[in-house]
Amino acid sequence: MVATGLVREQWEETIRSKDLIRRLMDQGNAAPSQPFGVYRIEPQTGTPHWALPVARLAEADVFAFYGDTPEDLEREYGPYDPYSTFFILIDHANGLPAGMLRVIRRSPLGFKSLTDIESSEPGRYWNLPLTQALQAAAVDFGPKTTLDMVTMGVVPAYHRHAYSGRIAKAIYHMACKYTLEQAARYWVTIVDESAHNSFKRRLGEPFSYYEGIGWKPYLGSSLSLPVWVDIEDWMARLCVNDPKRFGWLFRGEGLQEVFKFPAFTGPTPA
Repeated sequence: MVATGLVREQWEETIRSKDLIRRLMDQGNAAPSQPFGVYRIEPQTGTPHWALPVARLAEADVFAFYGDTPEDLEREYGPYDPYSTFFILIDHANGLPAGMLRVIRRSPLGFKSLTDIESSEPGRYWNLPLTQALQAAAVDFGPKTTLDMVTMGVVPAYHRHAYSGRIAKAIYHMACKYTLEQAARYWVTIVDESAHNSFKRRLGEPFSYYEGIGWKPYLGSSLSLPVWVDIEDWMARLCVNDPKRFGWLFRGEGLQEVFKFPAFTGPTPA
């Protein structure tokens, strides 16, 4: 299933008329030799990034799998565009998005994955104050220490691709590398039931849970759960118990031959 509707048509027309995917692929000094590339898109307040339609189209196609329309996504996530960092995976041979990650950084709107727990807006069924749950967990999700891993996934057309597993790994690696660059301590997110089970299996039990906040329908998902991750604790556990998983998550080991990755300014863990 792919996203449909007028919003998608507008994004597609902009991408086609301005050759945006080619422009992304042409970034850098040499033609990429890897089958896939990961490209960083950072919109800013007042100045929409020229490649934002590529990011929004990839996001729409990922979430069409769950029944969300581009109009749904525009309403829910569009206001956060100026405060988001996107990583888009491009299939170099076909010039198509294969996966995506959106991270909400410091935002005057707050973190969507926290705001929606307390919200009584349609599609949100928790409507619970967070104060007690945060006190019980002894965490403080401050704007300088927290990132909202709000949307991510493999585009459905690539679910059965030969590289589908490594596409997912590259998305998780980007989340980890960006976290190190931003010197963040926590992730917050709301995960669909199937995604939750997949993340636990692939990422080595990263999640912590809020006391008194359980599974509920959320937007296009029949069951979702708000969770958070203590990055320092998770990294320490992986270093000791699963160094191979730690290697590909935080250092990209085994992925460089398939993916051209963007440069990061943050540290690479030893």
